[in-house]
Amino acid sequence: MGTGCSIGLPSTGSSLPGTVPQLKIALVGDSACGKTSVLLRYVHNQFSPLYIPTKKVVIENAVRKLNVPAGRVVSLALWDIPGKEDMELYKSYFRNLDAAIVVVDMTDESSMNMSPVWKQIVLMNTTQTQTTLESTNSHQISTITVEESPVDPETFPVLLLGTKYDVIEQKIRAERLKFLDSNPNIEDIRPWIGPDGNEIKPACVQKLEDIAKEHNFVSSVHVSSKDADNTVHLALQSLVRHVLEKKFLPRKLKEKEQKVEKEKTVEIFYEKLEMTDVESFDEVFAQGDTCIKKLALLMHYHKVAWAKFRQNCCKAEIITKDENSLEDCIQGLKNKLPEGFHIKKVEDEGFYKLEIVKDNMDKKLPKSIKKAIKCFNDEYVVVSKTILTECPQLESLLKDFDTIIGKHCEKPLPVLLPLNVGEEALEVGYTQGKVTEITRIVEHNRAKICHTQIECQDAVKDVKTARKKIKMAFDW
Repeated sequence: MGTGCSIGLPSTGSSLPGTVPQLKIALVGDSACGKTSVLLRYVHNQFSPLYIPTKKVVIENAVRKLNVPAGRVVSLALWDIPGKEDMELYKSYFRNLDAAIVVVDMTDESSMNMSPVWKQIVLMNTTQTQTTLESTNSHQISTITVEESPVDPETFPVLLLGTKYDVIEQKIRAERLKFLDSNPNIEDIRPWIGPDGNEIKPACVQKLEDIAKEHNFVSSVHVSSKDADNTVHLALQSLVRHVLEKKFLPRKLKEKEQKVEKEKTVEIFYEKLEMTDVESFDEVFAQGDTCIKKLALLMHYHKVAWAKFRQNCCKAEIITKDENSLEDCIQGLKNKLPEGFHIKKVEDEGFYKLEIVKDNMDKKLPKSIKKAIKCFNDEYVVVSKTILTECPQLESLLKDFDTIIGKHCEKPLPVLLPLNVGEEALEVGYTQGKVTEITRIVEHNRAKICHTQIECQDAVKDVKTARKKIKMAFDW
């Protein structure tokens, strides 16, 4: 396994408990295709609009806790190989390589057409070293022999990664707006929607997938290094998962009699808004409180649905108790299906549901797997779709409520106080303590309302990330 440096040492990777796997991954491709931008986005979460050609190899080391099997910490040595480099140096660069990423510019057809050539360059120059120590009778080392062997071209993982997808999306949006402007009287006609109701893939995405399939890439992924949309991170995470599962962490199913540890019940934390005894404030706070409670319930049901789906996956021996990610469950389902069955993802109102396809109608799917899929579709998918629909509406309502409260705060307090609190009460000093208390409650409630708006955004973001993870799991 890769050690992160190109010297003739044996592979040092280990899958023993407590050890940190070390992976060496090279990024190759034509000049200006975006290799350095991918590296910069993944390691430093940054993007530079300036193009500076890479003239020598750049090595970035990163330690990440990824959603790989069992939530392992992984040490990555990422090598950014210049697009124009001396062929003789490739053997030293690719020594003890664990995986490679062929980066292509999706806006440049010639760059995409070169991807099979880059894959071949990697396979022809990648070797794994093995050191043999020979000792004398006195157990002293006498000779050290280093042997190099080529990698298996059929199984060595090479990912095809298309960059600059943000440029493609901008072009698509412009073309669609132009079509709609040119055809204002045409309704229900959208050339980019296929007969099945789903969007037709852009030509460059279809070409990327076709190249990956034809030339036996482990997968194809399109990303944007410019946009901080997590696509680069998910692509590398999936590659690391593939390497660890196939090479270092073979899936070990627990024995049937082994009991699955019960998931801890998720407790709802719901902090109610305080009332002020000022009718104008309290009417708004009561409505805001309803929205906050609804979000708390949605988040609770989402966690419960996820825990139940994961527990069903454990019972079906799809995953082990140490595997905690959504990718683990989806990948496990794909691997656990008996011969004659395959699973596919189906678009469902902004999310994905799972659908089993049988090649042989006489065969039956095990009940435990069927139960896990039913739990996913009937509970996890339903609450995820509800979050996508309801949370933006809740956020908008809470924003309106905060605006109303802000306008009330501009009015003199005596105007807002209940009718039974008149001038006589004000004269005896009633408002000094009352004003202080009302001010405190209003400020606290407004802060809670603003915080809940952020929670609505985070809930939607989490569901969209889960959708990307499901798609990524099926791409592999």
